Amino acid sequence: MGRVWLSDMLKDGVAREEAEAMVKLRTWNRITNSPVVIIACLDASDVRKFSDVRRQKAEYLMAVQSVAAYIQTLILTAYDRELGACWLCTPLFCQSAVRKVLRLPKTFEPQAMIIIGQPDEKPTPPQRKPLHEIFMLNHWPRQEADLSIDQAPFLVAGMLI
Repeated sequence: MGRVWLSDMLKDGVAREEAEAMVKLRTWNRITNSPVVIIACLDASDVRKFSDVRRQKAEYLMAVQSVAAYIQTLILTAYDRELGACWLCTPLFCQSAVRKVLRLPKTFEPQAMIIIGQPDEKPTPPQRKPLHEIFMLNHWPRQEADLSIDQAPFLVAGMLI
């Protein structure tokens, strides 16, 4: 994985020394120092097949979302047990290399790497956007008339960043 990332960074114009240091720090050290490394995969053979592109795309997207929901649950479970966890999307950029090294079936699509262990630090949680910026009632964008309690609410969520 590191070689693929290094190659990508060099193509993007990152200086070799800087790119090599990033690969070492952000991949090799993180992975080798973690007591638990999980590669979350989507098994494409489990995705229902449809004759049209629209439904096939939706089915595939639901499978990706299912993997993401699993990862979120895994990270919350680790947190509940006072463990640190980090979700890395590195495998998305080098699926063939991950598949080859781990001898995964061709239908397995590596989606993410989750590393779990005792936390090295206790960072301050990032500032979150206020709810009124990411949730709207009935439609996007919010309008003052939307705040009526008399209407049946339909929540529209924006990106949670």
